[in-house]
Amino acid sequence: MKSVESLHANLSASRYNFEMITLGSKVRDRISGTKGMVIGRAEYLYGSPQILFGYTEIDSNGKISSSDWFDEARFEVIEDGNRPPLGFTPNSSAKA
Repeated sequence: MKSVESLHANLSASRYNFEMITLGSKVRDRISGTKGMVIGRAEYLYGSPQILFGYTEIDSNGKISSSDWFDEARFEVIEDGNRPPLGFTPNSSAKA
């Protein structure tokens, strides 16, 4: 018998007809063309999955300047990512 999680994953994939975008992936917004990185992800029982889109601009402190939540289907993957290590910031010395 399949687990509830695997059934949910299959249902979600078929319902929205796309693959889950992994954290750390570089993506492009299909509407605006803006590029950035996936820095968060949320799934809802009765809604479409969303990603926290981090804009590629870096502020004076070496951090992503801003981020916003969007529907996951709005983005296309430019480069698959691996989840960055805990404590990672763009200018940190943490190794992947």
